[in-house]
Amino acid sequence: MSEQDPSPSDTPAFVALMPAAELAPNAVKPFELAGYGILLCRVGDEFFALENRCSHTGALLTRGRLRGDCIVCPVHGARFQLRDGKHLSPPASSGLVTFAVRVATGQIEVLPVPIDPPGGKPDPRAFVM
Repeated sequence: MSEQDPSPSDTPAFVALMPAAELAPNAVKPFELAGYGILLCRVGDEFFALENRCSHTGALLTRGRLRGDCIVCPVHGARFQLRDGKHLSPPASSGLVTFAVRVATGQIEVLPVPIDPPGGKPDPRAFVM
């Protein structure tokens, strides 16, 4: 293995969060994983994982509403796609970080490596009213 190749111990691994059967359809559940606040969402038989803070005000999305393949912020109604974190409506002006998710042996597993939203990461200095 060359010096630039990561060793197997440096490669992030999927982490089991909970049994898939315990997350009801159209439900969400928050988790802390590797320093990230993650919101696990289930829509039908699909699972999604994204950051648990609105990019507009930082409000927790745990109390948001699932609407189809989107989550709606409970504070000002900004909408985000679950699949890729893309923001769909103001007042948010940037998307959310997402995480790879899979179901293996009945467990929902998340890879604790953030995937930037379409358009890149939100500017931490930006705050839209």
